[in-house]
Amino acid sequence: MSSITQTKAEAQKLIKLYNQLQAEAKMADTEEAARKAAQAEKLVSQINTLQSALSKTKNRADQAKPASITNKKTTTTSTASTFHSTKRTESADEKRIRLEERIGRIEDAQKRTRVQVEQLNLAKADLSRLQMEAEKKAVALERRTNEQRQPQAQELVKLNEQIIKKDEQYQSIKKELETVLQQAQFDTNLLKEQRDAAVERQQQLEKDKMNFLRYGDGNKGFLNGLLLGAGLGALGIVALAVVIFKTPLLDEVVCSLKDSPTTCSFSPPPTVTTNNANNVTASPRAPVQEQTQVEQ
Repeated sequence: MSSITQTKAEAQKLIKLYNQLQAEAKMADTEEAARKAAQAEKLVSQINTLQSALSKTKNRADQAKPASITNKKTTTTSTASTFHSTKRTESADEKRIRLEERIGRIEDAQKRTRVQVEQLNLAKADLSRLQMEAEKKAVALERRTNEQRQPQAQELVKLNEQIIKKDEQYQSIKKELETVLQQAQFDTNLLKEQRDAAVERQQQLEKDKMNFLRYGDGNKGFLNGLLLGAGLGALGIVALAVVIFKTPLLDEVVCSLKDSPTTCSFSPPPTVTTNNANNVTASPRAPVQEQTQVEQ
């Protein structure tokens, strides 16, 4: 009987441990639940082994009972023993039935656990597959985005280079135009001074001629005055011609002194056009020459 009691106690311990593992498996994550389920399967096999051993022990105990009774006293004692033995047997049967029912519930729970573990494994596999697909799609999307952005970036770089080049050209033309305008202003001022000096000299000559003609005596004085006036007039005409024709000569000298001449008096003045915000158009030499000729 002691072996049967020990077997029952061991089976109860295993059942409690199985229930504990089941409760922990419900609260744990996927890997921990799978490990708990594996431990529960081992406990079920141990419980089945204990149940089989308990049944064999009971069968041996039943076979060891006496088959007949020889006297009344022995019969009475045997009857009492049989009653107690029957009672113990019924109690053991009830415990065995409860144990079998509990084992059946454990097996059902184990089956459900296996199903849950399989479902979790399937869900984990689906999750891994979806993650791989998402990563592939992300990589493909990034590649397409880079392929679309690369031509745009190249176009922006080209446009930026063109803008820088145009700006450099504009600055160069602007500096050249400023230089030409300064030179033209200088030439204009110089020609004005020369023109004013020539006009003043001409007026003085005319005044001297008139005074000489007015205050000269006789034919000799008149002739001398006339010759002097003609000479002074010719000198004034020569001076005026020098002033008039000095402008193209000065232009040629300025053009020859410049590093990269753009216009000269013997060629038609070019028109410089820059494509900027103010649309500047300049003809450096022509206005100065026209203004000088008009003033003369």
